[in-house]
Amino acid sequence: LQGLVRPLSVDVRELNFASPYFCFQVLRTGRLLYSRNESQRAEFESKAGMKYFDLKGMYEEFHHDMLDRLKGGRFGVRP
Repeated sequence: LQGLVRPLSVDVRELNFASPYFCFQVLRTGRLLYSRNESQRAEFESKAGMKYFDLKGMYEEFHHDMLDRLKGGRFGVRP
């Protein structure tokens, strides 16, 4: 597959069991190469988006807290 799309980098992963955050990022920025079943693809994308947006607040809070700990020199130290 890599030889077909040179000089682009290719990362192939199964999304069925990936985290909602990862799936959403792939759907937002990735490129679909093949879809065997368009209705299943559309259903997967819809469900992945709903799961991501259900958890979006938690992801934002986690990232905000992690940045605060990094800036304060407390990353890796238990509160």
